[in-house]
Amino acid sequence: MSRWLKVSLLLVLSLLLGFGGCAAEQTAPPAPKPTVNRALYGQHVTLTGTSNTQDLGGIRTKTGQTLRAHRLIRSDQLSDLTQADGRRLTQKYQVRAIADLRSTAEIKDNPDVHVPHVTYHQDSVVTDNYNVRTTQQFYQGLVTDRVALRGYSAFFDQLLQRKTGATVFHCTYGKDRTGVGAVLVLSALGVSRKTILQNYLYSN
Repeated sequence: MSRWLKVSLLLVLSLLLGFGGCAAEQTAPPAPKPTVNRALYGQHVTLTGTSNTQDLGGIRTKTGQTLRAHRLIRSDQLSDLTQADGRRLTQKYQVRAIADLRSTAEIKDNPDVHVPHVTYHQDSVVTDNYNVRTTQQFYQGLVTDRVALRGYSAFFDQLLQRKTGATVFHCTYGKDRTGVGAVLVLSALGVSRKTILQNYLYSN
């Protein structure tokens, strides 16, 4: 069995609940119709210091299963988080880890705000000079460059080790590098290509 297949199976077991969702969702009264389709986009996380943060919980796989809420959260950079934002992330969303996909230089210029009791991981998927590339070269590099393969592999390994609580993964704007990370994870979890594409475009 290939390493990536093992990763896929482990992620399915650790991050999915099955067809019914969690017990709270089964017994709760019907909620008002959401303005955003959670099966495609998850749920927006409202924070003062970010503008593009989404809990991917609620996204459906091709077999009808759903991702758990408060396990996978994608975001733009966290350098402007307020103390209230930090409390909201750790208390409501149970965030226990942050995976930063930015370059070393970006992290140095705009470091993430320290959130108490949260483990920080630098999982850079680009080098400091990535912005000299064309758009096509940039996207090709996210799936072929050694630094990208190393960064995304580390991110997957961290997800497998995280048995409880949520992981926030992010870059600067929460679109490209974070989007590719979401593509990889959602693909491993069996989400349809159509849903993945819609989710990716939604982050723009």
